[in-house]
Amino acid sequence: MSGPPAPLFYVQASAAAGMGHLARSAAVLETLCAQGHDARVWLRADEQGHAMARMRGLPLVETPHAAGACVVIDAMSVPEADAALLARFDRRILISPVCDRADIATDVLVRSVSDRLRAQLAPGCRVTCDPRFAYATAAGLTPRKMGYDGPLSVGICLSGGAGQQPVDGLVRAAAGVAGVTDIFVIAPERPQPGEAGPALHWQAFSNDPWDFFAGCNAFVGGDGLMIAEAVAQGLPCLSITRPEALFKNRTFIEAGCIECCFHGDMPETALAAWLSNRPDLAEMHRAALAADASAGARALADHIARTSKQEEG
Repeated sequence: MSGPPAPLFYVQASAAAGMGHLARSAAVLETLCAQGHDARVWLRADEQGHAMARMRGLPLVETPHAAGACVVIDAMSVPEADAALLARFDRRILISPVCDRADIATDVLVRSVSDRLRAQLAPGCRVTCDPRFAYATAAGLTPRKMGYDGPLSVGICLSGGAGQQPVDGLVRAAAGVAGVTDIFVIAPERPQPGEAGPALHWQAFSNDPWDFFAGCNAFVGGDGLMIAEAVAQGLPCLSITRPEALFKNRTFIEAGCIECCFHGDMPETALAAWLSNRPDLAEMHRAALAADASAGARALADHIARTSKQEEG
């Protein structure tokens, strides 16, 4: 009797692309391995990505010389040589909504799909959208009941990759809000907060950001996986994003878990107003707790397991 399918994960991670793809795939792979799947990772990463893979204890393989039954693709930019090899797998499951080679996918499993992504897909590609997929990296994160009548401790991390917007203005805006006592920042450069104010805590990078942000009761992020991870812990979130990326967190927006503003529309002003509205923060906290991330943390792994068993249509 054959055992469970053994999918190969093709994963990208670097200072430029960020660690979000690796964090998601690592969480999914760990869930699959706990279910008896002999999953492996073909990692395309810089030293920072390899360090995170070592920390997570991921089973890595060198560039495979032969294709197999199933590959899970979690990447942003796939080189042509890699795409040619990936296309030889019987089933190619794409879980990254920003991948530039969605055309090679036989199946797409994402929380929501943009018009741009849909336009790239080959005829016959099967698409499954499930908001619970956003919680794939939330396994092990614990919801916390928090109050919003007292001090505010604000976490800020816009992106895991290079080229993100400076956060100095956001730090100064948060520092100017009454009741903010601490600001925790993960960004490539240490922000310049200006005049004396709340305590500033900074890291350039963290393989365990939620240990660093453990004491925060409000979170400011981009539009990636850390928003879902923050919601999973009950944190009210401000997502600084772009109009074309709103689809990524549509479910959270509709549920009242997060508020959004755009990079070009004075996010510092939006942040100060958001932090100053304590009743709204408390209501977003209640909405985040009601989202029940723990129930969805295994959804993506379970869908990958089922999809990897299916016959080609």
